[in-house]
Amino acid sequence: MFWYKGSKETDTEGAVISNKNWDSGSNPGFAIGTFTDPRPGIGLNFAVEGSSRKDTDRYSNAIDGKWHHIAATFDRDGMMTLYIDGKKIDSTNISADLGKTIDVNDLNLILGADGNKRYPVNDSYIDELKIYKKVIEAYEIESVVSPYKVEAGENTATITWEALDNKFIPAYILFNGEKLMIPTDATSYEITGLEVNKEYSIEIITRDKVYTRNLVFGHEIGFKTTRRVDFETLNDVIAKVEAIDKDQYTVSSVAVLEKVLTEAKALINNENTTQEEVDAVITKLQTAIDSLVSAENIETNKTALGIAIEMAKNADLENVVPAVVKEFNEALANAKDVFDNINVTQDEVDNAFTRLANAMHMLEFYKGNKELLQKQVDQINGLESDKYIESSWNAMLPVLDKANGVLADENAMQEEVDEVYTELVKVFVNLRLKPNKDLLNDLINKANGLSEVNYTAGSWKVMNEALSNAKAVLDNPEATKQEVANAKEALTKAMSRLEEKTTDNNVNMVKSGDTTSVKTGDGANVIYLLTGFMITALVIFENKKWKMI
Repeated sequence: MFWYKGSKETDTEGAVISNKNWDSGSNPGFAIGTFTDPRPGIGLNFAVEGSSRKDTDRYSNAIDGKWHHIAATFDRDGMMTLYIDGKKIDSTNISADLGKTIDVNDLNLILGADGNKRYPVNDSYIDELKIYKKVIEAYEIESVVSPYKVEAGENTATITWEALDNKFIPAYILFNGEKLMIPTDATSYEITGLEVNKEYSIEIITRDKVYTRNLVFGHEIGFKTTRRVDFETLNDVIAKVEAIDKDQYTVSSVAVLEKVLTEAKALINNENTTQEEVDAVITKLQTAIDSLVSAENIETNKTALGIAIEMAKNADLENVVPAVVKEFNEALANAKDVFDNINVTQDEVDNAFTRLANAMHMLEFYKGNKELLQKQVDQINGLESDKYIESSWNAMLPVLDKANGVLADENAMQEEVDEVYTELVKVFVNLRLKPNKDLLNDLINKANGLSEVNYTAGSWKVMNEALSNAKAVLDNPEATKQEVANAKEALTKAMSRLEEKTTDNNVNMVKSGDTTSVKTGDGANVIYLLTGFMITALVIFENKKWKMI
């Protein structure tokens, strides 16, 4: 934000403050400047590489040769806003450009010109420039321009003002629809009965000092009540805690106090801390102080703990699972600390002993020997899945995953290793190779080449059933080697037992693979055939008759 007095000339265009190349408005960077027709006045624009330019509206009243207060805020995940004389003029959304820089290589932030130190605005002045690292609120900007200041507490707000021009004084305050009259000789005014942590808005009306009914202008001011947290008592209690000689008290009771002390200090460093939180932690601190247990005259029996420590020093950790080794080492270190501390209680001694004893109980948790399991996994990894029947291969995969998990688990014990090894061997043995079906396929092709008309119905039926079964086995990806062999054997046997139909020499047999019907002779052949049957029948009849004479 800054104060600016510019030329009255409306045909002058240039940068008031900028870091961009003014040659093109689409160049990356930002600029607050004066613009000419068709929209003359003070304006603000902003652009990043690869994105369209964002503009606010322009305000022509600010180029009248008088001082005006200019402010611009850039909320990178929200709005870019232009304020003039404490009032919001316009804003535009720049959130789409979040994360993109407006820094321009080789260009700097320049006052009175663009980033190239060109396009200045003649006869213009800048004063009291301030650049903030945060987006300041509208009421903060307005408070800079307005002669009135508001200091808000929990339930009150005090309005003060600097000496105005000798011609003007504040007349009254508009608040919640009420007119709060300001005494003529007052230098401040307090509004009471406000709610904590609530935003309010007031308008202060200024009047002519002589002509009381001549109202000159109004200033709208926004503010928010905030609870002021009293840290004084908390700081006193913290100082009291830090002055305590911790060596005079048991370790466990001091540990509780230190934990609450850390919590209390965190509240002091937190700007969002409430009075309720401060009051609560003061109570907790005082309780922890009152609960300190004096280390004087505490008699503890450390005999069992000492014996356990000596035994633990000779423990063999070579093949113990890492998780147990870690807990054992931590338990032993804790036991030594407790044993050497004269201020510990009997409960602390007993707890240290129990923890160390439990860790020592687990020293039989040896790491499993994974050599055979690794060998079996490697063997399976060397197989080609497409050579095995799919169902048998899929049944093996979950067990293989389980085995890999055990291999990766540094804390796996022998029982776990043996269990998964047994499971893996079983599914490995149950793997079934896909059988070779070439011979069965050839046999099916031969059977398909036979013609039903050449064979007796009974033998053909047996062969056809064997053929159907063989085709089903051929099409079954899960068929076993034995099933293929059985289908081949059954079809071979059925084909070998096919019985040819008995026919006359003059009747043609259908050759293997022939798709035509059985052919008889022509009309003459049929007559000869019938005549032959008649002669044969006559001879037989005559013979029978002769025999009867």
